[in-house]
Amino acid sequence: MDRAEVETNLVDPRQMATFVAAASRHSGDWLTALPIASCGLRLDDKAICVAVALRLGLDLCVPHVCRCGSQVDA
Repeated sequence: MDRAEVETNLVDPRQMATFVAAASRHSGDWLTALPIASCGLRLDDKAICVAVALRLGLDLCVPHVCRCGSQVDA
């Protein structure tokens, strides 16, 4: 499957934006950064999970009711 075929199957604007961002040049360059803590370049495991989930357009949590009473979506 090539890029044009994938793009034609994406109907949701969020999916399209996620795909275009992930397919753009240098979008994964942050994965090759050396984890040097003294320079602030080290991410902990949770930060990596959140970054990857955001990059792939995945939900970070499940819908629930906040302790303040508001509904929280995924």
